[in-house]
Amino acid sequence: MAEKAKQGDFVYIEFLGRVAGTGEIFDTTDEKTARENNIFDKERSYGPQLVILGKGQLLPGLEKQIYALAAGEEKEFSLEAKEAFGQRNTELIRVIGMAEFARQKVNPNAGMIVSLDGRLARVMSVNSGRVMIDLNHPLAGEKVSYKLKLDRILGSLEEKAGALLKASGLEGEAEIKEKRLLVRGKEREKKEHELRLLNLRQNVRRYLPEIEKVEWEEEKEGK
Repeated sequence: MAEKAKQGDFVYIEFLGRVAGTGEIFDTTDEKTARENNIFDKERSYGPQLVILGKGQLLPGLEKQIYALAAGEEKEFSLEAKEAFGQRNTELIRVIGMAEFARQKVNPNAGMIVSLDGRLARVMSVNSGRVMIDLNHPLAGEKVSYKLKLDRILGSLEEKAGALLKASGLEGEAEIKEKRLLVRGKEREKKEHELRLLNLRQNVRRYLPEIEKVEWEEEKEGK
């Protein structure tokens, strides 16, 4: 019997999410589908997505379905609102003075998505210097459906470290020696490189405690 995914596994998944009532696609790991449905995000990397199970990286209802799959298997299912983006909460509908938006140099209009105190909100209406906003997730209260595929389950420590390296946006060759992750690559823009390397170190510390240190070795030109 094929091995099923379990908590703590590093896995790659593909999925397509729809609003159950309308069939509207709201999320996908496929770039072509995203472009065709006007949900393409240039800041996002498309293709199979790395997930560490049990770390709160997915909707609970979506992650629950992964545990029933073996590598290469796929399934379609629906999630009620409570398993997906939650029920709508009227306490998250608030009225904010226009002065707050002026302070942030934002001119609010109905339907606009704004950021307030680090949280995204949708502007519902603007009237007489008062702005009504909705802090609920746009899909709160909605039943959703997914098509989900478990591409593969990573086995070795080297595979897992390589996956974290790729997810950090760094390009290089990774090797594990005596509880150290050695990465050899060409340094790009310095500030960006340092941020990505910091992200890699934090993720290795969080998800691969077997590795005690991450070291970067710059590859010389001509090699």
